Amino acid sequence: MSRITEKWREIKDEMIHLMQSLLEAHLHRVFGILLALMLLGAVLLWFIEGHDTFPTPFDALWWSLVTITTVGYGDISPEHFPGKLTAMLIILAGVALVSMFTATVSSVFVASKIKEGRGLQEVFYQNHIVILGWYPGAERLLEALSILSGGKIRLALVNDLPPASLETVLEHFKDLKPKFVRGDFSSDTILKKAGVAKADSVIILPDTQNAATAAQVDQRTILAALTIKDINQKIQVHAHALESESIPHMRRGGVDRVVLRDAYAGYFLACHALVPGVPEVLDELLTLQKGNQIDRIPIPKTLTGKKVEEVRDWVQNDLNGILIGLVVQEKVIDVSDILSDDLSSIDAFIKRKFEEAGRSAEELATTRIQINPDPEREVAPNELAVIIHKTEQAA
Repeated sequence: MSRITEKWREIKDEMIHLMQSLLEAHLHRVFGILLALMLLGAVLLWFIEGHDTFPTPFDALWWSLVTITTVGYGDISPEHFPGKLTAMLIILAGVALVSMFTATVSSVFVASKIKEGRGLQEVFYQNHIVILGWYPGAERLLEALSILSGGKIRLALVNDLPPASLETVLEHFKDLKPKFVRGDFSSDTILKKAGVAKADSVIILPDTQNAATAAQVDQRTILAALTIKDINQKIQVHAHALESESIPHMRRGGVDRVVLRDAYAGYFLACHALVPGVPEVLDELLTLQKGNQIDRIPIPKTLTGKKVEEVRDWVQNDLNGILIGLVVQEKVIDVSDILSDDLSSIDAFIKRKFEEAGRSAEELATTRIQINPDPEREVAPNELAVIIHKTEQAA
């Protein structure tokens, strides 16, 4: 989907929501009365003043419109006492109705802004990323998303951050146009309000704000994943686990990728002790602000079927980068693609066994990688290049 099409859909959804809010505020009734008054005023003045003052019915309608809306150009005006008396009544009624109309519109916008500030407004993004929960490292996650996407993604945040902290986050990452929803991120209602049904992916963070134990935090993550998959079976769910014991349960709960807290701490410490310099290199590659970045890019069609060596030369000469591997993304058939919505006893048994086995995770991984590929082998049509290149800040 193009960026313009996506933006148009966002605007369309916002307009639909605005129209629904205006209808709920009975604005159509006020507008109908205002229109009726305008037509009635035009008809009355047309008959009272006659052709001398209003040569055509349209002139009478024009006078009625500019008078009721208090514009008052003065190019046409009643000349006789009955017409002036009628105009006075129309003006008084018009001022009252126009004030009511503008007040209703203003109240809808103010109420919408208040709801948005309190996290009560529905999110109308599509193909966005929903981030559930909050923890001290969440801002680094938002920074990485901003840099890696070039600010081209849209975010919906669901958490219970204090208003002051939330305002700071929203202002700092305003390039991502984040929308905020306050509430329990494992709730079906809150997730629907965050637009999970139309989102591209969900990232579940270990929400430690309530000082819960690690096991309780991971259990809440599993509950949220189950609810998300119930709303949108096709969505990608990524989660941050606090305990390794929780990973199999998260996979059975529908989490597609799990990142374990401190999973590489032991390796980094061992490298510091035995091979100094390696941790610093890895740290620079994983810190986007330090000048170098690991990225995934499409390989030109002209290089499909050619040797990996030619792709390596293209990356080095054209992108000033280093090829470190090739990656393939494959669509794996999900159990929901095979079974019908109206499950029979056999279908239900098959689905339960898939879920119990945790087959939605690494055994059915949708991504295959090959680091440092053989330079003589041919490049497949669906392969992508994983490279190291200079970031824009460094350039």
